[in-house]
Amino acid sequence: PVNCSAIGGGSMNFSTIRSGAVNCSAIRGGPVNCSAIRGGAVNCSTLRGGPVNCSALRGGPVNCTVNCSTLRSGPVNCSGIRGGPVNCSAIRGGPVNCSTLRGGPVNCSAIKGGSVNCSAIRGGPLNCSAIRGGPVNCSAIGGGSMNFSTIRSGAVNCSAIRGGPVNCSAIRGGAVNCSTLRGGPVNCSALRGGPVNCRTSHCRGTSHCKGTTHCRGTTHCRGTTHCRGTSHCRGTSHCRGTTHCRGTSHCRGTSHCRGTSHCRGTSHCRGTSHCRGTSHCRGTSHCRGTSHCRGTSHCRGTSHCRGTSHCRGTSHCRGTSHCRGTSHCRGTTHCRGTFHCRGTSHCRGTTHCRGTTHCRGTTHCRGTFHCRETTHCRGTCHTNIHVLSDDENLRCRNDLLFFSASRHLLEPW
Repeated sequence: PVNCSAIGGGSMNFSTIRSGAVNCSAIRGGPVNCSAIRGGAVNCSTLRGGPVNCSALRGGPVNCTVNCSTLRSGPVNCSGIRGGPVNCSAIRGGPVNCSTLRGGPVNCSAIKGGSVNCSAIRGGPLNCSAIRGGPVNCSAIGGGSMNFSTIRSGAVNCSAIRGGPVNCSAIRGGAVNCSTLRGGPVNCSALRGGPVNCRTSHCRGTSHCKGTTHCRGTTHCRGTTHCRGTSHCRGTSHCRGTTHCRGTSHCRGTSHCRGTSHCRGTSHCRGTSHCRGTSHCRGTSHCRGTSHCRGTSHCRGTSHCRGTSHCRGTSHCRGTSHCRGTSHCRGTTHCRGTFHCRGTSHCRGTTHCRGTTHCRGTTHCRGTFHCRETTHCRGTCHTNIHVLSDDENLRCRNDLLFFSASRHLLEPW
């Protein structure tokens, strides 16, 4: 029994329909080729436009037991497919609405264009591995296995995926909302547990997260990201190198990392952080201003930065570092004690500090600075001396420098 009672226009070929009930009651336009419909009950009641090719509909008895492997354009509405094997593996254009796919194995592995709405797919294995264009809404997928491994563009909403194995391993473009992935093995570039909210994610490398990730801004990752703790990002994060985080990372501003970042403690950033070298942090890092690092930064204690920090060399800190002004370092800085800077510090050579350093003014150092005890600077200190070393206290008030190869020598700068 074949009913094509309201075919309004276009060219149609049903040359090899061999069995089953076929109802194409309102096909109104476009070239339609269903040349090898071999069985089952098929209802495509409102195919209204565009070239439609359902050349191998072979499936069993359900409302749309369908293989529509090359549906390329036109408005397609299969809004009440409730069971049976469904294969729409190469839907390339036109708006597609599969809003209530509730059962059976579903394969939409190469949907490349148009708007796709699978808002209530509740059961069966689902494979949408190559959805490349158009807005995609899978907002209430309740169960079954899912593979969204190469969703490359368009708006993607998987906001309430609650069960079954989920694989979104290479979502490369468009707006992605996986805000309530609540159950089952979940792989969204390897997001495997906890509440996940990443509204916009671009990842060209590898991302592993075993803890909890909250992202309210935009995350761009071209390298490798490993997170075993908790990551909170409310701003924008750009990472082109490798990031390892085993503790807790909070970022409310903008973070740019082109090198390698290792964090085993807690990192808080409320300003802007730029890192082009290698950063190692095992303690707690707080940054409320702007941080630029082009070399290598090692921090095993606690680092607080409220101003602007620029580092082009290598920085090692095993104690506590507090900086409220602007710090520029182009050489190598080693700090094993406590470093406090409230003004501006410029260092182009090598600085070693094993005691406590307090600087409230401006410090410029172009040679090598070694301090094993306590240094206080309230004015401005400039030195071109290659080695400035003292086992006692070094104090600089106003514009005078206290130093000597033997002992203290007062000399105006």
